Amino acid sequence: FTTGQDDRGQLGWDLGFRYPKGNFFSKVTVGFVNAISCGNDHSVVLLRGGLVATFGNNDYGALGIVTRRIQSPRFPRDNNRSPSPNPGESELDFQMPFKAQPTILDITDVVSVAAGGSHSAVVTKDGHVITFGNNVFGQLGRETRRTEINQRWGGPIVVSFGTLPYEISNIITARQVSCGSQHTLVLLEGGRVASFGNNENGQLGRKTGKDVYSLGYDETPQIIKEFVTATAVSCGSNYSAVLVKDGKVATFGNNENGQLGRFSLDKANATPAAINGISNARSVSCGHSFMLIVLKNGTVMKVGDTRDRYDERGGRVTVDYKPKMISKINTAIAASVGVSHGAILVMNRGW
Repeated sequence: FTTGQDDRGQLGWDLGFRYPKGNFFSKVTVGFVNAISCGNDHSVVLLRGGLVATFGNNDYGALGIVTRRIQSPRFPRDNNRSPSPNPGESELDFQMPFKAQPTILDITDVVSVAAGGSHSAVVTKDGHVITFGNNVFGQLGRETRRTEINQRWGGPIVVSFGTLPYEISNIITARQVSCGSQHTLVLLEGGRVASFGNNENGQLGRKTGKDVYSLGYDETPQIIKEFVTATAVSCGSNYSAVLVKDGKVATFGNNENGQLGRFSLDKANATPAAINGISNARSVSCGHSFMLIVLKNGTVMKVGDTRDRYDERGGRVTVDYKPKMISKINTAIAASVGVSHGAILVMNRGW
């Protein structure tokens, strides 16, 4: 069941460009579901048996399929134009519309799925990672950039996204994947973590530029040296969190809203550091400006401030960097965070 904005088919309802009226849930017929991940405006679903279904916005190929091409209103149709030499990729003067009806991809034996800002990733049972979608910052973990000659302009353009799903060649022991707005983390067998994509705020947990002020991006998956006992990874918009075996949570990346759980005046925090006071975490979920951590005793900690950093008069709002316990919840078993909202799954008793 899905609810919310559906202007790009991200709810799987086939409402076109209309918005649903009222706040309600509607059933999506897609099969038996094991897990689901929602990106900016697309969704990726893990089905029973290891199959994957996608629906929503496909402007950058985040659905892993080639949707019907339509002429961009910026350019008139050129009947003498030669067809694209690469039908699996989109060209600059064409748009790829959304697809509301769920489509099952030609991928099998999947155990983990993740939807990012405009890219997607899945992990197969044999430890491979398959990615598709936007790759401007290398968030697919593989090379997709190529130069083509635009038929109308007569000059070169750079295409930086991969529509069709392909494996990342140098990852063979993956167990879980998480996608942020423009970066990706992969949990590897044995507790190691690999990262790739945009690193402007240090969200890759490692240095990729010449200095701390120019971290840049990295399309090649690299190990974050600090982690050897990781059990789960979670990507926020431009920051990340890793849960380790002893129940601690380490964070890195953007900290403008205190979402790293520690005080820092630096825009880029590329060195992972554990959150003080968290030592028995069960799971972690990162959103845009805050995260939720479910503890083993069933309580939930909120890290980060969801308020704007400036008030209506332009004054700065004080950000609280310390984790806060959410009251009245002591039987939580899971949590999920979006851009500016969160949801917690609890047991019936004790609520």
